[in-house]
Amino acid sequence: MSLFLPVQCLACVHLHGPMIAATLDMPAHRVVRNCDAFPDGIPTEISGEGGDHRPAFTGDNGVQFKLDNTPSGREAFNNWQSVFGDKAS
Repeated sequence: MSLFLPVQCLACVHLHGPMIAATLDMPAHRVVRNCDAFPDGIPTEISGEGGDHRPAFTGDNGVQFKLDNTPSGREAFNNWQSVFGDKAS
């Protein structure tokens, strides 16, 4: 059993690897993910519990969630949807 709630970002083709937050004037122990929509870090409204980036979001540069149609991408999306379903924000 995972201690972490699934996030939609892990199923998106636009996701990049983690950035070390020390480069973003944040505490050095924090790691921030970024993507094509949010190159400086994904907002917590999107990356947090139930965040849904299928609709447009302010500052997303016209890029929204697009399923990574690989087995791991579909699994990540199914995990997210099974937890949040229609409750996703």
